[in-house]
Order: sequence, then structure tokens, then C-alpha cells
Amino acid sequence: MGASGHFFSRALPDRVAVGFRYREDDHFGIDARQDNRDFLGYRGNSCGGGYATVGDMTACLGALRRGDIVAPALVEALLTPPPGGLRDYGMGFIVRPLAPGRTLVGHGGGGPHSGIGGMSGTIRETGWAFSVLGNYDAHFTGAIADDIALLLARLA
Repeated sequence: MGASGHFFSRALPDRVAVGFRYREDDHFGIDARQDNRDFLGYRGNSCGGGYATVGDMTACLGALRRGDIVAPALVEALLTPPPGGLRDYGMGFIVRPLAPGRTLVGHGGGGPHSGIGGMSGTIRETGWAFSVLGNYDAHFTGAIADDIALLLARLA
């Protein structure tokens, strides 16, 4: 993931997409969107402000699937919903049936008024993978990612 990271908000590398958000008090999205760098804080972290490319995110899913990052047994543990946990969520990954014999495995992020959104996923049984990243609020990327996941789940 050479083109991805948690960078300092005032020292972003060249060619990074800046997020644009509506102010929290602009419920109808009437005013112009604002740059989200002040919203994200001093430096990105696991709760937001990470920068990545679609290629890096998708390659990471492939490396995880092949066992290049952690052992396959650990991957299986990460994809298994814990007792008492959410039905379609393992330990850090969405694990959701999409079509007969097809399961989406992935993770997304973003949120209302954040100016960012993303979802990366793979169809567990086939290995088809995708990533959708956006610099508007999460519902835009989520809707596109859902459609792509359904399309890939129906491919042989």
C-alpha cells in the first residue's frame, strides 16, 4: 500500500483528493460544500483521515485472501462473527450473503458530514474484488459499492 497512509493534515502529499462536506447545520445541503481537512484533525487515524488509492485497497484484499498478510486460519477467525456479535460482521469485516452461494467480505467507512466515504470488498467464493472511494459523504460511495457487489456476486 505504497500510495496510502495517515498523513498530517497540513502536509498532504501531492495528488491527494480532499474531501468536501456540508456543514453539520446545513441539513438540506443548500450551501456550498467545505474542505474537510479541519474536520479530520491534525493527522489521520483509524477513525478517519486515512488516504488510499483504489488499487492499494483492492490489492490489500487480495493479499489478505491469499494469506500474504496473516495466516489463513487467522483470516477465517476475522471473518467469523463472534458469539453475541452482529450477524453480518466478523472482527472488523462485513460478512454478508449477497446471492445464492456468494458472500461479500469487506469494510467501509465515512459518515455524515465527513466529506469522505469508501467501501472495499471481495466476493469470497470467486475472488472478485472492488474498491469505491469518494470525497463526498459516505452514502454516495455506499450506494455505488452495493451495486458493484451485487453485480460481482452474480458473475460466474
